[in-house]
Amino acid sequence: MIITTLHSIIQQLEATGTSHEDAVLAKFKKMISEAGLQLSPEFVVYGDLNATLHRFLRARKYKLEAAFAMLEKSLAWRKRVGADGALRLALPQDLVALVRGCRPSSYIGFHREVR
Repeated sequence: MIITTLHSIIQQLEATGTSHEDAVLAKFKKMISEAGLQLSPEFVVYGDLNATLHRFLRARKYKLEAAFAMLEKSLAWRKRVGADGALRLALPQDLVALVRGCRPSSYIGFHREVR
């Protein structure tokens, strides 16, 4: 009986917290839209915009202004250093050869003690 009661209390708390978090997320999305900020596909983690924005909100304890300022700074930094296009750039061949020479790409074989 105590476990059932505790379980129902936890469910109520989770339901309350989720609706509050979703309401804050909706306001956050509206702020982003009104500011005209564009979020690139590379910025969105695993294609889940809500999860990405929740990361900023959680980092600032769901304070909208603080989370928005953090988001703006993050987007400005990504633009300044070219983070969104970094994976599309080709590495110089001498660097690739150096890395491949220092670190094998795979290990084939068995341990002497066969663990």
